[in-house]
Amino acid sequence: MTPITMTPITTTPITTTPDPNHHAPNHHDPNHHDPNHHDPNHHDIAFFAIGERAAANPAGRGGAVGLYHVAWQVESITELEHMRCKLIDAGALVGASDHGVSKSLYAIDPDGAEFEIMWPVPPSLWGDMEHATIIEPLDLAREIATYSEMTRE
Repeated sequence: MTPITMTPITTTPITTTPDPNHHAPNHHDPNHHDPNHHDPNHHDIAFFAIGERAAANPAGRGGAVGLYHVAWQVESITELEHMRCKLIDAGALVGASDHGVSKSLYAIDPDGAEFEIMWPVPPSLWGDMEHATIIEPLDLAREIATYSEMTRE
């Protein structure tokens, strides 16, 4: 059996606002823990393309196990539009939905795994949508006109 070679595509740092009540370990030195040091980048995501010999990703279908869906949250509706353009340019965008309380883009990575990029509507604006199951087509231009001055609460 010939091993499959994985090629790194990108490593994306995820920045977080340090939580003074959470003391994450120093990941650069597994034997050291400094509770006063808050590295704003204590998580990374690495994406790898397995290549043409990779089988289709059956996760989430037919009882198969594996990563089926992962979602990222953006800070503003205009950032969601920016991501939409990037996904279109990459040929990865496969859908967009208005869930009332959130606005979502859906895409497929190079190995066929689905991912979502979403923006949550500020909870103070949810009203009756809070407990509704809404799946409507996303009119991003309308949403930008409505929410362009807002970020996550």
